[in-house]
Amino acid sequence: MDKKEFIDKKIICRDCQKEFVFSRGEQEFFDKKGLQNIPTRCAECRKEFREKKEKGELEAQIKCVECASTDKVPFAPRHQDGVYCEDCFRAKFKDVMSG
Repeated sequence: MDKKEFIDKKIICRDCQKEFVFSRGEQEFFDKKGLQNIPTRCAECRKEFREKKEKGELEAQIKCVECASTDKVPFAPRHQDGVYCEDCFRAKFKDVMSG
């Protein structure tokens, strides 16, 4: 079995646009925990995002791709295209959500 090689990676934070390093040690930790997605936010923005999420302050205004109404969602969408309002989301994914 090949041992994985990790090297520091420079990443641009999706929120503040500042460069941060995804260190070799962090990559090893992610690998051990089975985490596959690399971080997209710097440590400061991750902390701020987590705090807002825990307080229920994380909301974004969207335009639904199905009915074109505006709504607020409890997350920060990566892209505006492909976001549904709550009613359209429930209608589209009712089978998946019911188990």
